Amino acid sequence: MKAKSTEVWPLDRLKDISAINLDSLPAYTAEDFSFRYLEISNVNSFGVVSEDAIERLQFADAPSRARRLVNDGDVLVSSVRPNLQAIAHFGRIDEKPLVCSTGFNVISPRMEKVADCFLYYFVLSEGTRQHFESVAKGVGYPALDDKDFNATPVPLPPLAEQKRIAAYLDASCAAIDRAVETKRKQLETLGALRKSIIQKAVTQGLNPKVKMKDHGVPMYGKAPANWRKSKLRYEIQIANGKFASDKIVDDGEFPIYGGNGVMARSNEWNTEPPFIVIGRVGALCGNAHYVDVKAWVSDNAMLVTTNHYPQFLTELFTALDFNS
Repeated sequence: MKAKSTEVWPLDRLKDISAINLDSLPAYTAEDFSFRYLEISNVNSFGVVSEDAIERLQFADAPSRARRLVNDGDVLVSSVRPNLQAIAHFGRIDEKPLVCSTGFNVISPRMEKVADCFLYYFVLSEGTRQHFESVAKGVGYPALDDKDFNATPVPLPPLAEQKRIAAYLDASCAAIDRAVETKRKQLETLGALRKSIIQKAVTQGLNPKVKMKDHGVPMYGKAPANWRKSKLRYEIQIANGKFASDKIVDDGEFPIYGGNGVMARSNEWNTEPPFIVIGRVGALCGNAHYVDVKAWVSDNAMLVTTNHYPQFLTELFTALDFNS
């Protein structure tokens, strides 16, 4: 019996099926020129760009990295390893010009060879992300160089099949996105309940029958009469963390705490437990983490020690919401 033939998709290099970083914002653009600007932090891990997160900038006020123009059909890929899943696709841009950071590579598909929507899903796939991870160079802040990025192999089914695959993924991912949005709303409700429980416990205690009094702190309201009032500086000790980029090891024994919690691993530690870490920079700065293991606290965070019960203070700091 004759074996059934299997069609093999040909491979081509990314640079042969697209133009990469083709258009740049001229350095001599008039200072009163304005544009919309996309930074890596505006793209989530599913390649979704929030329109509200796109800034409108004047050329005179824009960061120097605001250089790359984005056109209809372009696919954007972060070139820096911690953000390699920051990927976005612009099928049509209603308001131009749109400019992105040089932290992105801008891929303009050659439509006669590859459908932009198919290329987006290929780049978004886990296998491609792992490929980018493997070829990224550098120790502290690994990044993709142009040569390796351009040489990325891309499987190319016929154009019609590319479009069918992309349409199937559009429908499937849309259904998943709707389910995720439902769960997100449920989590927001539970998150609000959690905050309320923490706030009440750390400011009023657990005994509803205890005598209460106003301690003169408006944001707490009334608190148990036998609780004393103090200023935070008398109850804790604060120190800054230390530079961590040269300490990062993929399979390190100790966690490295940055501005938003655990950011990496290290084989070195600079603090013994127990202690509290408070993020000093970043979108989630002010967050508090109780740590009961040896760890390296980076210079993006503050190290807090205390003679009080640290888990209680961690919950109190969470209720205080330093970020806001």
